[in-house]
Amino acid sequence: MLCEMCGAETGRPRTIKVDKSTLRVCDSCARFGTEVAPQASGPSSPVDRAIQRRSRRQQTRDIYDQQSGPLELAEDYHKLIAKARNSLGWSQQELGQKINEKKSVISQLETKQIRPDDKLIRKLEKALGIKLKEVVSEVQVKKEGRGGGGVTLGDLVKSGK
Repeated sequence: MLCEMCGAETGRPRTIKVDKSTLRVCDSCARFGTEVAPQASGPSSPVDRAIQRRSRRQQTRDIYDQQSGPLELAEDYHKLIAKARNSLGWSQQELGQKINEKKSVISQLETKQIRPDDKLIRKLEKALGIKLKEVVSEVQVKKEGRGGGGVTLGDLVKSGK
């Protein structure tokens, strides 16, 4: 949890009273107020809940620390969108209204004229109940050429690729 006074990370926050405010602070900031008995269990006030949400949002996450590999937009995203929309019995207009987009955007997505950004992908996944991103496995490239130094332009010309 974060200290409400200095913002430092603290494992065991102490509850103090400064003037008429009650704060949860680290040990070093506790000297600025009068310590009060801690609350029963869990955050009960809206302020405590907001502080906990903020501290969870501020935790850094490594996007490369996924066990199964990175996620990429599926090759057939346009088919997935159209199939899910049709299975729900929605028109392109109805889907557009549900995700706050124009019918033309839905049409362009389903004909693969445009590629959705991350925000649009999240809206489509939530509305349609599907996953548009899939795990991409790492591709092993066979190294050709001399001495394991990698592929050279000459190697590509010789192979006719």
